[in-house]
Amino acid sequence: MKVQTDGRWRKASLSTPLAILNLCLACACLGEVVSSSFSAELQPGSPSGVRAKSNTALLVASEIHGSVRIQSRIQPKSMAISMYSRRSGRSTGAPIPSPVNEVENVVLYLEGNTHHGVSSFVESQDINTPLAEAPVSARGQPRPSIRQINETFWPHVLPITTGTIVEFPNGDPFFHNVFSLSSAKSFDLGRYPQGQIRWVRFDKPGIVKVFCHIHSHMSAVILVFDHHFFTVPDSKGEFVLGPVPPGSYTLVGWHERLKPVRQRVTVDAHEPLAVNLVL
Repeated sequence: MKVQTDGRWRKASLSTPLAILNLCLACACLGEVVSSSFSAELQPGSPSGVRAKSNTALLVASEIHGSVRIQSRIQPKSMAISMYSRRSGRSTGAPIPSPVNEVENVVLYLEGNTHHGVSSFVESQDINTPLAEAPVSARGQPRPSIRQINETFWPHVLPITTGTIVEFPNGDPFFHNVFSLSSAKSFDLGRYPQGQIRWVRFDKPGIVKVFCHIHSHMSAVILVFDHHFFTVPDSKGEFVLGPVPPGSYTLVGWHERLKPVRQRVTVDAHEPLAVNLVL
């Protein structure tokens, strides 16, 4: 075999004590290098360190659960007359629940140790690409959608993460023209008939208000987050948010026509946290 002495590699026999000593020293140095490299990869601030820290935190994460109720008076939406009269025919797809429970239009999300915020947004350049060419969502999950049915967007409020593609299927027997002029996102899907689906990719955090050029009373809101710590309550106002890594956060209750409510919360490992919010 070869050992390194005086900066040079020389042949040596393991039968001599010096050769055995040099081999042990070489192995020890190699072990230190490997150990140092592994430790460096897990240091905070490096990409590997962030992943390791995140995985460790998720192992001891807990949930935030509770209820939210609306106590403040919600201003009614302004109604407008459609530019075109309703044509004969039936809408396709599941019927929209009526009346709408406004608590289901509440979004709960965390601010604090997460990468959070509802801020700006960039315009998608792929809105007219055929649906078959659109990328599938992560892990094969169905894409979220906002349906157009009975001249209504459903759901009215949709929270998503950055990079998500949202579909806009037309279930009405007449044309719709979905668009947004929000500073966070601007797009125009053009007119398309019943049965067609068009989509938009949302690449940055932001609040996007969606309308229809043909039916001005139609509206929806998309909240785009750069983290996964958000949820919507059920019809009773009950919600579960998590798992959430231990730490201190601000839990925000958001509604389109109400002032956001914020409450400081502290999440402990393995201990679910109960919170009640009143908007």
